[in-house]
Amino acid sequence: MKMLFLSLACWLTLVQIIPAQAVPAEIQDPKERELLDYIASLNRKEPAFRPIALQRMLQEANLLSEKLKLPPPHPIKSADIVKYHISPPWFGLMPDTTPGLSAIDRARKGKITAKGAIETTNYSFGFSDGMFSVVNQLQPDEVGHYQEWIKISSAIGTNEAYQMATQWLAAVEVNVGLLEKKYGAQKRVEQAYIWNPPGSTNKSMLPIFTVSWGNDSTHYVAEVRVLGITKELLSLRVGEPTITRRRPLVISTVADFDKYLEAKTNLPAMQLHRLQTNTATLDSTNMPGSSK
Repeated sequence: MKMLFLSLACWLTLVQIIPAQAVPAEIQDPKERELLDYIASLNRKEPAFRPIALQRMLQEANLLSEKLKLPPPHPIKSADIVKYHISPPWFGLMPDTTPGLSAIDRARKGKITAKGAIETTNYSFGFSDGMFSVVNQLQPDEVGHYQEWIKISSAIGTNEAYQMATQWLAAVEVNVGLLEKKYGAQKRVEQAYIWNPPGSTNKSMLPIFTVSWGNDSTHYVAEVRVLGITKELLSLRVGEPTITRRRPLVISTVADFDKYLEAKTNLPAMQLHRLQTNTATLDSTNMPGSSK
């Protein structure tokens, strides 16, 4: 029997494009049609859902900012958000995991979480899989500083970078002990470098350290970047929900979603610039090379 949730990847773009229209006739399977129609019905509630999700993400961003001791503003207010992206309700769904349930019953018994990203003047905060996924410093023209930074000695080495990384992770309730137990063999502590001049074989070290745990360089279970000159946090990423003790950013159960939205209709609309890209764009950085 076809696994319906694995089929959804082929439909998600379609759901976003025609959320208010009927299920296309070419989809013949009744269960697939029922599920796709259910997805569309959830996503049609996005306008009412958006300010609620944004408020929840802002609350979490403030907690993260406090725990990581990030620079002002404190607290972050809606007026401090310069860009944001909120995914439609379906994309933040945490389905019920009870064995034996059909795909649509897993959805109906699930929970809606906030998924997306918010960007202030100096940091961005990304949320996925029901939790925060990245805190990223918006360093103005980081690459433009490289020629300057290669001339400045780092105030820390790899050992200090690792200590700072684990302290920051622990501060945002990542279970560092579990992280080391499961992924310690895949831990890397690397210092960045550039080829100077470009195209040469002359390697100049940068005062930037990356501490990561994970299977490969494309998907880290956890990753922290540190600027060794000032000991600033450049970015912190968590890609595995099981290693964090933080509660999911649950908005409502699916069953109570309509009632919850009705109860929150007095929330003010956020007149902000919406990002036209997905959360992954906020997460991207122009990374130099790195060396252990």
